[in-house]
Amino acid sequence: MILIAHRGNTRGPSLEEENKPSYIQFALDEGFYVEVDVRLIDGKLWLGHDEPQYPVDVEFLLQKKLYVHAKTIQTLAYLRQNFPDIVTFFHDTDDCTLTSNGEIWTYPGKELTPISIAVMPENETIPDLLKSDIRGHHILGVCSDYVRAFTSLP
Repeated sequence: MILIAHRGNTRGPSLEEENKPSYIQFALDEGFYVEVDVRLIDGKLWLGHDEPQYPVDVEFLLQKKLYVHAKTIQTLAYLRQNFPDIVTFFHDTDDCTLTSNGEIWTYPGKELTPISIAVMPENETIPDLLKSDIRGHHILGVCSDYVRAFTSLP
């Protein structure tokens, strides 16, 4: 199962740290995949969920094990046209969306498939993550702020 640290978080949300390049790199170095929020502004790439916070070079985004959440459709188009090796996706209010490598990025509580990434399942199953519905599903992966809690899943 692919375990994806949401914005670099592995043990719960950390608003001060998430999307910070050093925080993301730490989660990658620990062996996790990581989802990051990226936006293109005036020709420059920035990390940050609600606003641009950290300038980032494309070389950073080309690292293996990154899932790049394009925060705008223009960011998605730029990345796909210029850097097709970056795994990226964009969504607005959809139940699910396809990543550029063909995986189904699935909102909490929505139907899962064998090629689904269950996003933030803790939003549906707090407080007992390991007894959640994820345990019984045959899915591709989980993206969570609590990704360490899923390391014991099959």
